[in-house]
Amino acid sequence: MSINFTFLKYFRKKGKKSPLEKWHSFKNPLLLQTALNHKSSSDKTCDHNERLEFLGDAVLGLAISDLLMSADPKKDEGFLTKTRSGLVSGPTLTEIGRKIGIQKCLNTGHKSDTENPRLIAEALEAFLGAVYLDGGFSAAKKVIQQLFTEKIHKKDFAVDYKSLLQEWCQKNYKIPPIYRMKKAQGPEHEKVFYMEVVLKDKLLGSGFNHRKKEAEQLAAKDALIKMNIPFHQGS
Repeated sequence: MSINFTFLKYFRKKGKKSPLEKWHSFKNPLLLQTALNHKSSSDKTCDHNERLEFLGDAVLGLAISDLLMSADPKKDEGFLTKTRSGLVSGPTLTEIGRKIGIQKCLNTGHKSDTENPRLIAEALEAFLGAVYLDGGFSAAKKVIQQLFTEKIHKKDFAVDYKSLLQEWCQKNYKIPPIYRMKKAQGPEHEKVFYMEVVLKDKLLGSGFNHRKKEAEQLAAKDALIKMNIPFHQGS
């Protein structure tokens, strides 16, 4: 199979594997190429990575759920849900993505974008989706276990502000808060999402980020602060 992706060519010339191939040896290298190909890039030899990101998000959620059930067999559903949310949050994915060198391999239309936290997090999800297609769920879970085990045992992840806010709203009003996008600004490769969280049509908080999920988390955090609801400031 012909590999046209610049970083793969570079490592092949050096007789080495890319940093990501340390975690999984691809039978179909085109999947790895696609996982790291952002839609802003000029590489037309493969698709961009959005579909793999979609798949990887689901694979990651299932694998983390399975690992948490094994690690904490006596914990209830509420604890497991909050822990999973923290583990699959943007900041956690960005940290792990940087740790394994995804930013060194990203193919984007703008060199500076390789350090964009949102793109790193999305590329990690796409990478996991590629591993799943290449080797099945067992291979993907093995990679996820290697990458996330330390954080699972240390409970080292971002605070899930959305879960905290939802618990408070359910307890006090018996209904969940609603998140809505106020606007999205900027070019496609660095778009910023402005999100609001409301309860019974009352604005509770707002936040913005390059990643919609993180903008929602920031809106929830803003609401918790404004309503003086305590939370751990670890994130």
